[in-house]
Amino acid sequence: MSPKCLLDSPFIWGDTDKCRFLINVDYLLKRGVFELNNFNYSLDKCLDENLSNWVHALYNKPVLYKVNDYSRKSYELLSAAAVVRFCSNIFQHYNEYADECGERKIGKIRIVRKLSEALPNLFVDLFDGYINHAYCLEELYEPDVHEAVY
Repeated sequence: MSPKCLLDSPFIWGDTDKCRFLINVDYLLKRGVFELNNFNYSLDKCLDENLSNWVHALYNKPVLYKVNDYSRKSYELLSAAAVVRFCSNIFQHYNEYADECGERKIGKIRIVRKLSEALPNLFVDLFDGYINHAYCLEELYEPDVHEAVY
């Protein structure tokens, strides 16, 4: 493994990097760059037990749970990529529910911290799934040796 790859891992990311990562993965899914079923398969292969039960981890986080409860109709809850859609919804709607739940409004960086508290392995598992998905795509599009032009 190269040092560059280690430096670009979620173990040492700051909150801003985590925020950008979630926004980028969500963008790739929404625009169809990642085919949803294939991405779900890639995530399912590497999900940590905590992330596979991610909705249960939200029960003690009232604002996070409320956003999930409100918006869960907009994505298939059982799909692994649903956690990415949930994170996107959190960025958009957290402050709408903060007052209602007795919490103050916060920015995206603090929202990332709240997500990290509720789902400690979120970024490691998503990054692992992201890498796994990229690896699978490489296998899908690998040229046939017999078709290669010399």
